Amino acid sequence: AIALVVGEYLFIALMGRCAALLGEVVDGKTVPVTLGRGMGPLKRSLGDRAFKGSAFGAYGGPSVTSTPDVQTVMLQNSESRSHQFLILSSSTVAAAVGTADVLSMALEYSFQPRLFCG
Repeated sequence: AIALVVGEYLFIALMGRCAALLGEVVDGKTVPVTLGRGMGPLKRSLGDRAFKGSAFGAYGGPSVTSTPDVQTVMLQNSESRSHQFLILSSSTVAAAVGTADVLSMALEYSFQPRLFCG
């Protein structure tokens, strides 16, 4: 998953087993918004040179490509509606930790950017 913010627009690209959750505040209540389709396993187009074939300097079958699921969201910051956080995670995290738990964890760090990797 990757995110890009340009002005008021958030671009999300999901490929493989990953998830994106946007925290939207509507009339004082935080509502989770799931972005993307939660696609299946990543195809073997990244890093598996032997699988790509002779066109890429190796032996194997034909080249395989993957297309990400791209979504655009207009970010808002008004009295009635705003976006407080964005969470990008693997699908295994999304499956193990429910949306309500992710929401409560994120609210503990409201407007305090954090980055976790592991």
